[in-house]
Amino acid sequence: MMAVGDKAAILVELFDRRIAALHSARDTQGAPAAPGRPVDEVLTLFAPFVEVFTADQDLARHYAAALVSGRHRAGVFDELAGVLRREIADVLTRHGFTRPAAERAATAVHLAYLGTLFMGAGSGTDDLGGPVEDLVAAVEFIIENREGNPS
Repeated sequence: MMAVGDKAAILVELFDRRIAALHSARDTQGAPAAPGRPVDEVLTLFAPFVEVFTADQDLARHYAAALVSGRHRAGVFDELAGVLRREIADVLTRHGFTRPAAERAATAVHLAYLGTLFMGAGSGTDDLGGPVEDLVAAVEFIIENREGNPS
């Protein structure tokens, strides 16, 4: 029989593998193109990951709980976070951000994204409308107020 901690470790590993597979697919196909507003391009980057977390809310809740416990290290906080932050910074650089400003904004946007996933998982409902709206608002604010100055 498997201990609860073991199940949590397996869950974290499975989620990390799914997320890594999405990143790998983008490496071979390129990041999704969504020319237009940088906000829309960044939100398009998040779409496949949000789908993974919204496909099964109970599983997402267990994953979030395993991460919050602090007993399991997840790729979403390490190498996978770095990949996503680079993709966000690349979008922002293409839209006129200096590289240092793009990297700072990418960090803030990524943290807003993680917060949205955890809020959605902890909401107790399958309706993620509120957290997703919060993510859009946060991304818009961060990107449209580049380097701390309204654009």
